[in-house]
Amino acid sequence: MHGAGVFIGLGLSGVIPAMHYVITNGFHDAIYEAALGWLSLMAILYIIGAVIYAARIPERIWPGRFDIWVSNQCCVPYEFTFHLLTCLLTYLRTCIVNLH
Repeated sequence: MHGAGVFIGLGLSGVIPAMHYVITNGFHDAIYEAALGWLSLMAILYIIGAVIYAARIPERIWPGRFDIWVSNQCCVPYEFTFHLLTCLLTYLRTCIVNLH
C-alpha cells in the first residue's frame, strides 16, 4: 500500500507549482503556454496506475501467471525512471519556453 501512496504523491507533485502558475499568469496561459492539460493528464495516469498497483492487477485475477514478466514489482523501477525523465523534460521545456 505504501507504493500506491508514492505513486499518488508523484502524480500530485505538480499541483502546487501549477496552482502558483495559474494564480500568477492566469488559467488561459496555464493551459496554452505551460501545458497544464498535460500535467493534469500525467496526474490522472499516475493515480490510475496507483489504483492498479494497489489492487494487485493482474496478479490478483490470475495468480502465478505474471510472476516473472508483468508483475507490479518488476515495473516499479521503470515507472520511477520514467517519472524522473518526465520531470526533467518538463523542466527543460519550461526553460525553453521562458527563453522565448
